[in-house]
Amino acid sequence: MVTNESATQLPLTTRDETMTLGSVVPGLGMLCMISGVLGAASAVVLLATPPMVSPDRYSYPFDATWYTVAQAFFGLQHLGMLCGIAGLVLLTWNQRSLLVRVGLITASVGLIGLTACELFAITAANASALGPEATAVNNLYGIPMIIIGVGLVLGGIGVARMPILSGWSRWITLVLGVYVFAVLFPAVFGPFVLGRLAIGIWMLLFGALGYTMWRGRMGSR
Repeated sequence: MVTNESATQLPLTTRDETMTLGSVVPGLGMLCMISGVLGAASAVVLLATPPMVSPDRYSYPFDATWYTVAQAFFGLQHLGMLCGIAGLVLLTWNQRSLLVRVGLITASVGLIGLTACELFAITAANASALGPEATAVNNLYGIPMIIIGVGLVLGGIGVARMPILSGWSRWITLVLGVYVFAVLFPAVFGPFVLGRLAIGIWMLLFGALGYTMWRGRMGSR
């Protein structure tokens, strides 16, 4: 029989937490890893695809039909990236760090917004690259990207201080956030090739984040 005094000394959610970390988190990590790899592969496909339209079309290099398919696929990829953030939330929740919680939840909101932008961008499938529809889409993309970057930087600082992920993997979240402002933003406003390469590398970093959770590279908790 466990006395009241000893019961208060036992972790109340040890069994549930162990089951969650042992089954749910690796699954979320795998989805994030797959999404990251597919995202990087998508960047390669975009660069290797022979242009179907002229560069003055917003859907370049695809025509409107393939552009619509690509945008829907990008939206699905972002949901996979969101799974990676969800896995981090589960890993860190019992650490009771306000910085990490605010950061990761903020990043999640940004990823949901980015997914919505990918779908909204379909409205510009037949638009000119310099037309009002294209301008509206481009302006909207900046908002969720800033939110994601801020969230990942805040959450990444907290995650790096925790014994949750081991070795190099504890820095990935922070690197993902810094990358948004240091590399991704300048690149996407530059040449098409540079922008796609930057996006591909960012997706690979998300893939690495997913890999750490899938393979269980967690430190002591």
